[in-house]
Amino acid sequence: EGHLEEAGVWEQEALELRKRLVRETGTVEARGNLGSSYRNLGSIYEARERLTEARQSYEEGLKLWRRLAEETGTIKARTFVGALCENLGGVCQAEGNLKEAERYYEESMNVFRQLVRETEETEVWNDLADICGRRAALSQMRGDGEAADRYFLEGEAVVRQLCGKTGAARARINLATFLERRGANLQLQGRQAEARACYEECLEIRKKLYEE
Repeated sequence: EGHLEEAGVWEQEALELRKRLVRETGTVEARGNLGSSYRNLGSIYEARERLTEARQSYEEGLKLWRRLAEETGTIKARTFVGALCENLGGVCQAEGNLKEAERYYEESMNVFRQLVRETEETEVWNDLADICGRRAALSQMRGDGEAADRYFLEGEAVVRQLCGKTGAARARINLATFLERRGANLQLQGRQAEARACYEECLEIRKKLYEE
């Protein structure tokens, strides 16, 4: 807690400095840096379970990055929009506001779905997979196992493509995790054969990773 409090102080100072730079210059870079500061501060508040302040910081960051995305259309700006929507969805979920969490998660997914059509950047693909996992978990919380399975499948498909593109250990670890989570979801629905297939593939991937 003490470390987070100190980090919050430093980030607040950085935020004030960047506000001044925006007032003085108004450049795209200055506004982007300010938006990033708001996101950083939001993550510190969220880690400290100060959810109201986290939400306010994320909302300010989202406003800035939305404007930049509209003005520039860059992948970077749109990536921040998607990431901040995911952040806000997480705060809403923690607050128990599942409907609003769903709205933010859906917007985040739509942003990243579009971005993966435009770029081969691995992190963007990972971002889409991550938000699919979050959206699936939210569906599980709402008791909708079928919807959760659709989101798990979408995330799994993204990670499978990453495995084919990069073969990286991270992608294979993520694929195993999606298979395990989807297997558990299928098991709860009584779809035992499908669950078993997921678990078996997950185990095979993890065996190979261990042997490497």
